[in-house]
Amino acid sequence: MIQKYEPGYVYQLPLPRNGDLLEEIEKAVRQQLVDAGTLQFIGAVYEARVGFFDVETGEYVTTEVNEFAEIASGMGTISQRDGETAVHVHVVLAGKSGRIYAGHLFPGSRIFVTELTIFDLDGTPQERKLDPETGLYLW
Repeated sequence: MIQKYEPGYVYQLPLPRNGDLLEEIEKAVRQQLVDAGTLQFIGAVYEARVGFFDVETGEYVTTEVNEFAEIASGMGTISQRDGETAVHVHVVLAGKSGRIYAGHLFPGSRIFVTELTIFDLDGTPQERKLDPETGLYLW
């Protein structure tokens, strides 16, 4: 379903060193009472967990990033799932080794420094619902 929004507030904040990146993003969104929006972030992590959805198995496959990595790009959406605010985040990391890691952000990514920007959208939030064809929660 297409939703039309008016721009709301924009919030910018640093996230705490050694915090879990996904948990701190979720906490910041909840503290600002954002229920519809987008977000972006840059920074670096000591270590991370990213993954992708394997369409053959219907499960996420995760990769442990066991090296210091620059957050080359971080972005996500803010919507609703089962009546709660849901944050869906993807990230691209450039490891110290030169290797690139990308995908869905999972808990277990420890922050070195991160600058987060949250774009609040005024309007009815999108609702994530289980799509029986894919097994994913989609708008």
